[in-house]
Amino acid sequence: MLGLILWCDGAEGRALIWCEDHGDLAWYEAGSEEVAPVPVRTGDLVHVGVSAEPGLRRAQALRIVARGAHADLPRRLTREAAG
Repeated sequence: MLGLILWCDGAEGRALIWCEDHGDLAWYEAGSEEVAPVPVRTGDLVHVGVSAEPGLRRAQALRIVARGAHADLPRRLTREAAG
């Protein structure tokens, strides 16, 4: 599934992803199964697998499709929410 990185902490290998199915946001946290965390930035378009746990949707097997494809989206969403 495609997703967009809305927030990330590159040093910790964590990200919040808005997925194309418009379901709940997905949480990504680099795990031990990965050789190294995928270095993502806000606005990156990614391909992810998604699984559900009680109260949490997790993204895994993150792969970058396009760097910075929508880097301005978080700022635009914040501006729109402010009205």
